[in-house]
Amino acid sequence: MGCLHDPGDPFAQARERERNAPERAARRRESVWFLAAVLLHGLVYWLCLAPWMGEDEPWHFEYASHVADGHAPWGSGRVEFSNTALQTGPDAPYDERWDHPSSQLQVRRRFASLSDEAIAARQAQILESMERHSFYERVDWTGGFGGRRDFDQVQPVFTATIQDPGYYLLLGAWLALWPGEDIDGQLYWARALSLLLYVLTCWAGLEFARAAFTDRSLALAVAFVIAWLPMHARQAALVNNDVLVRTLSAFVWMVCARRLAGVAGSREFALAIVVALLALFVKKTAATGLGVLFLTLVLDTRRVRDARRMLLFAVGAVLVLAAVITYWHFQHSPVLPRSVAAFLLRVGRGVSSSAMHELATSWIGAFNWYSRPLSSLAYASIGGTMAALMLGGLVVLARGAAGVSRATLFLCALGVVVQFTLLVLRGVGHGRYLMPALLAISALLAAGAVAWVPERSRPRAALALACALVVYDAWFLCAGLIPSEYGVWGA
Repeated sequence: MGCLHDPGDPFAQARERERNAPERAARRRESVWFLAAVLLHGLVYWLCLAPWMGEDEPWHFEYASHVADGHAPWGSGRVEFSNTALQTGPDAPYDERWDHPSSQLQVRRRFASLSDEAIAARQAQILESMERHSFYERVDWTGGFGGRRDFDQVQPVFTATIQDPGYYLLLGAWLALWPGEDIDGQLYWARALSLLLYVLTCWAGLEFARAAFTDRSLALAVAFVIAWLPMHARQAALVNNDVLVRTLSAFVWMVCARRLAGVAGSREFALAIVVALLALFVKKTAATGLGVLFLTLVLDTRRVRDARRMLLFAVGAVLVLAAVITYWHFQHSPVLPRSVAAFLLRVGRGVSSSAMHELATSWIGAFNWYSRPLSSLAYASIGGTMAALMLGGLVVLARGAAGVSRATLFLCALGVVVQFTLLVLRGVGHGRYLMPALLAISALLAAGAVAWVPERSRPRAALALACALVVYDAWFLCAGLIPSEYGVWGA
């Protein structure tokens, strides 16, 4: 007599689906309500953030706008092969920097088909919009005066065109859909893509949390931290390549958690590898993704028992990373030091007290291109709370807790270490450089707040964490962002 629960029996499978139908329906409703709340939350920031108040936003927008106009951003690794090569240095017939701003020359190196006149005209359009929206009064270190004619007069020798083209190809295609030529309208349309990417990140975060934590309260707490962390929610309104690299990294983290939970198959994992590789052509801070994928294979002892597979993956990852580094080198990437002395200098800057201070303040909250910080008391209290919760998450990892995947939590701890190491190697302490590890950081924070209490008390602990985040977020907006960007300018 056949077994009633024979997996090959279609009637048994139908009965199993019928039993699980209410649970799946409840899960879908929960997802819909969560994402609706996320969308509304992101819209608040989309409406509140003043034009051009995203860090380096004019330069990112400039880059994408040229792509939207149909210009290919491939440039040339060796500028002498370009028909618009830069004429600089002792061997050049003359130095073009006497005739053109450095920011415009760097744009021309990225876009060989652009004329000097078109580059200058686009910068003038953006600068006019910046002045209309009181950019110089809002950003204190600019000096407060207008009438600037090129980007070098805002921030000398700076451009976004040294960045990899991945984000700008996507944003350029998105901008090409905008029917008008008004710069302000294009800016808000560009920010709409960031809003969409923010929602997708929060969706990936919710699925990541469900895979990592079978306890429903804890999973929702993780998703809430991801969505309501103020400096992350603010990215719903920024034109910046950090926004896309965070979303792609979130997808990689989601698949890794699902793999460790026994949900994701080989095809899903292979897709995550492709996404991790694509993310490397968006920004270098995504390099953690390959490491996280490899660590997932190591930790997934149920399915990966063949050491040769892991060795092949490791060798392949190293070869791909070497190829990408070579590409970065020939694209004049600023992330690669050109000598041992430069590397040591960069690491020294990365671990300096000033870099750590900037990292903390730009993770917790800073406004107007980081020119207007919060109070010292705010940084001390919020930073201390986050540090305590992170420590609590590590305690949960060491001791274990019901409803917590220790393998995934261990992966999160390792991923945060790798991401922090990349930040130190870059030598710059920007909080947004930690965003590719947002899901891992949020998992440790939520575990430290919720997982240590008895299971029956976890809903109350999760609710308390959510309320604290709402208060933090509201205070961030009402006592930080809005008065800084719309209050007494220059005060």
